[in-house]
Amino acid sequence: MRATRTAVLVASFILGCHAPRVGASDRGTIYDALIANEQTAILAIAAKETGLTAVLKGKDEYTLFAPTDAAFLKLDDDGIGAVARNEQVVQKLLRSHLVKGKYTTAALKKKAQAGESLTTIGDERLKIEERGDGLYVGGVKLEPDAADLGCSNGVIHLLGALRAVPK
Repeated sequence: MRATRTAVLVASFILGCHAPRVGASDRGTIYDALIANEQTAILAIAAKETGLTAVLKGKDEYTLFAPTDAAFLKLDDDGIGAVARNEQVVQKLLRSHLVKGKYTTAALKKKAQAGESLTTIGDERLKIEERGDGLYVGGVKLEPDAADLGCSNGVIHLLGALRAVPK
């Protein structure tokens, strides 16, 4: 049942439907910021449907490398199908974009200079690289105008592409 609801919600967002937004000058928690940001509707619904809201609303600090709705729209038919039909795929996808601890752009640049990686809560390694055209995490460029979105329990960096759709 839950997987079916997830499929319907993700598919509806991919097809262009939009959920109501809450406006707030304070971003609140990571989850609150996802809900309030017009670019992350799909990710906010996916977090709710896969039960990760408790983590994103909690007191522990995290860094979320958040794929935008536009990133989801870039998926091919197989990728859209995998995300829309399989809750475990969605949960793996979310867990592969979330890191314990608060990493601002400045902290990420230091990690890149030191050749260090980050490990997601899904136990994946994310290589941090500073290239001529920007900062990359796990091979995907951070959106330069949408980095360091501070929250009460961490920080969000928007990504214009998905790192990969898990199988």
